[in-house]
Amino acid sequence: MYIRKKTWTRKDGKESVRYYVGWKDEYGQRHEQPAGTTRKAAEILRSNLEKERAAGTLGKPAPKNPRLSEYYDTWMEAKKAALKPSTAVSYEHTFRNLILPALGKKRLDDMRPRDIQAWINELGKPRKKGKEEVRLSPATVGRAYRYLR
Repeated sequence: MYIRKKTWTRKDGKESVRYYVGWKDEYGQRHEQPAGTTRKAAEILRSNLEKERAAGTLGKPAPKNPRLSEYYDTWMEAKKAALKPSTAVSYEHTFRNLILPALGKKRLDDMRPRDIQAWINELGKPRKKGKEEVRLSPATVGRAYRYLR
């Protein structure tokens, strides 16, 4: 596996950088995956891809139409490498408490904007907590939506 750095000058005169991790599969075909704008992110991705290669899962097709809860497990494992530990905890908490209970059983191909909007509307409604009625703050609802996007 290799890391390739691509640099270019934007129209505004600033230089941009993008890193890619590349490899050849068992048939000799080349593959590249974007790794982000830092060398460290590329090294983390390369490490993860090497683990996948060792496990024999690199390049294997994902399930055709997984449920959100199935996709979340794979996605979060890959996403954790690029997140600070506190941010990873925030993602896990938000998914576990707000997103997966409502949308976890839906298949990704079956999710529609109206489903997401209905979920957001439901999050914004007041709910009973003991004897009190509580409502999630708009910031919490917004964070849940951003994480789902």
